[in-house]
Amino acid sequence: MAEQPRNAAAGEKQRQYKKTEVKSIADQFEQAGLTRKNIDYMIQLNKQLDLQGADPDAKATMLEQTVMKLTESQKQGTTARTLLGTPTEYADQLIHPAPSAKQVERSASGLLAIDNALMFFAIFTVMFGIMGLSQPKSLASSNGNAGIVSILIVSIVGGLLFGYMTRLLTSTKDPKTGKRTGYPLWLRALLVVVAFVVWVAIYGLSAFIPKTINPVLNGWVYIVLAVVAFFGDMYFRRRYNVVGGFMGRPANQGQNQRK
Repeated sequence: MAEQPRNAAAGEKQRQYKKTEVKSIADQFEQAGLTRKNIDYMIQLNKQLDLQGADPDAKATMLEQTVMKLTESQKQGTTARTLLGTPTEYADQLIHPAPSAKQVERSASGLLAIDNALMFFAIFTVMFGIMGLSQPKSLASSNGNAGIVSILIVSIVGGLLFGYMTRLLTSTKDPKTGKRTGYPLWLRALLVVVAFVVWVAIYGLSAFIPKTINPVLNGWVYIVLAVVAFFGDMYFRRRYNVVGGFMGRPANQGQNQRK
């Protein structure tokens, strides 16, 4: 019985601490010259940054920069919600900022190769996984294409080929003239066909890899690998702000969204 009063007292103490902390934060924003509505917004933003796992050092900079924006915008009568959206949405934008022009350019090379390779690996493993569960004898007696080493080789080569092709075929805007430059349509189509033929040829040749070093795995193992590769690719794209590629929007769309 004595435990309950102690728990209640601890809970009340924690609530009082939270109130004091919120009041201290509110006082800081008030000293910065923010309006009451903007102060409330900043309190909610501070809470959302904590909930969404913002780095403490980075959070201080995020809040400081946001206060500067609001100090200027409120002079024109613009509220924080009108300028930045909801605290939850804006916290997500601060923690996961849109890619810069340099990041978009980088996404068109090495990052796209990794992105494509992961997605191709997920596609092939889920395909052979389903085959292994529905037709296990057929998969076991299949040629080397269903082997794990073959899948890795085909996925990596496909990732490199189409990652490079994406960069090669994407048109760019000339900063001086404002016109978009790039290869003519017929050449783009030819390059895509050549890349696809090379990829299919490598896929065919991978069938000759000996099964001793290229084993066909259990269907469930392939399914698990497919799930890991798929969600790994989703995390990779989000972590490195990858745009374009097999599963993403084109680079120029990402640039338009930042404007």
